[in-house]
Amino acid sequence: MLKILAEGMDISRLGEIGLLMFFAIFVIFTAWALSRSRAQIRDWGNLPLGPDADENHPDQRNHL
Repeated sequence: MLKILAEGMDISRLGEIGLLMFFAIFVIFTAWALSRSRAQIRDWGNLPLGPDADENHPDQRNHL
């Protein structure tokens, strides 16, 4: 069944479908990110700089 479907499809359609999928996901993700509160975005921005950021980081453990 997929072979029959693939034979009738022009290869240029795959590029168009991929571009539309990328654009749709980009728009959805952008809308989601813009709908977050400023406090939450500020918290995300400070994640690597938080006071407990180095406690559980695998690169910071002493492997003696």
